[in-house]
Amino acid sequence: MDFASQGTLTGAVVVDSGLGGLVFDERIFIPTFITDAYPGLAAVFTTSAAVHTNVTATFFVDTSTGQFTGFGAEAKFCGAGDLAGNGDGRVGAAVIPAAVLDQSDSATLADANHQQVCADITSLGSIDSEGLVIDTDVQIAAVPNTATAGGQPLRPVGGDILGLIASFVLVMICRGAPSFLGPHRRRPNR
Repeated sequence: MDFASQGTLTGAVVVDSGLGGLVFDERIFIPTFITDAYPGLAAVFTTSAAVHTNVTATFFVDTSTGQFTGFGAEAKFCGAGDLAGNGDGRVGAAVIPAAVLDQSDSATLADANHQQVCADITSLGSIDSEGLVIDTDVQIAAVPNTATAGGQPLRPVGGDILGLIASFVLVMICRGAPSFLGPHRRRPNR
């Protein structure tokens, strides 16, 4: 039997409480005890299940044995950011384990105060006879609030001018409408 050296899947992650874990792209089962033991996996897969976003994962295979030798997985999502008392990060409904957050990510989440942030999480893993080793990189970015400035709603530049021009054009069309419809005829008085 021949094995491909790698394969990539992109898909949803859903909770399967009957089996006690997550199902990735309707193909791969990830037991809860595995995501509990490996925060780097939870940071990608459990968070994506919580916020209903897709994960892209590439799996590497030893072509002589068919054994998995590694993976790279990425999840991206946005939501209200906060830092829980136990150090876990919160982005919307997703909980990012404290074990994978660095000081900068934790500070960004602590300062977010439930404002919009986006998370980009990449986990790279190697699998060998010694077990599984995972390196996880988390990037948390605050999303600037452009809806208000100084408490006042922002208007598009030129919005008032464009509104005036549109109103003027509409009035001109309405006044000229009879000429578009043909000659205007008066009804005789009866």
